[in-house]
Amino acid sequence: MENPAVSLLVAVYNTEAFLPNCLQSLISQTLKNIEIIIVNDGSTDGSQKIIDHYARKDGRIKTIRQENQGLGAVRNKGIEAASGEFLAFIDSDDWIEPDYCQSMYEKAKDEDADLVICDYAVEIQDTGKTVCPDIGKNYVGKPKEAFIKALLKGQVSGFSWNKLYRRSLIEQHKLVFPLRDELENIEDQYFSFRCLLYANTAAFVTKPLYHYRVHLSSIVQKYQAGLFEDGLALYE
Repeated sequence: MENPAVSLLVAVYNTEAFLPNCLQSLISQTLKNIEIIIVNDGSTDGSQKIIDHYARKDGRIKTIRQENQGLGAVRNKGIEAASGEFLAFIDSDDWIEPDYCQSMYEKAKDEDADLVICDYAVEIQDTGKTVCPDIGKNYVGKPKEAFIKALLKGQVSGFSWNKLYRRSLIEQHKLVFPLRDELENIEDQYFSFRCLLYANTAAFVTKPLYHYRVHLSSIVQKYQAGLFEDGLALYE
């Protein structure tokens, strides 16, 4: 059986209010040769019922349940389970455009890129406002070092969810996310820096394919003890 072109790795923790919207966007992708790996990190709400419902609807969905271990452990578990040529990380309170996989995968193949970065839309739940940062147009055609410098200077964010990664790149260099008590406040930046360093090429899709939802219950909107110290340790 042919391996999937893309593995979508979904981290779930108590997001029952947003999960149907997220999963519906995944099963509606125009690129059909995908797998969807959902890791439920010990949710205590109705998230698992929603996951089971969608798993019955679509045979491309694989589900993993574990005790709560944190986002880094969840993403590492997804990487271990993935069989796609490329993989992408999806947060379960976000959603993606129908052509997210198709556009990202075609860009990776066209430019023989280990890493593809797309623009995204910030959806501010409490105001209904949408903000679309222009990222790609500033770095298209430039060497990846330009993006790395911008990341170091804080001019762009090191999110892991607006990127498509070649799975062999991650396996070859044993790239993993930090676990709890290991820079967990900035696990995305930690991972992104390393992927950019080892990638042969970083390509860009100048279209907001990923919708990043900002809401009051989001973990990144809460006080994160140790965030400053983790940041210093990362840059060191």
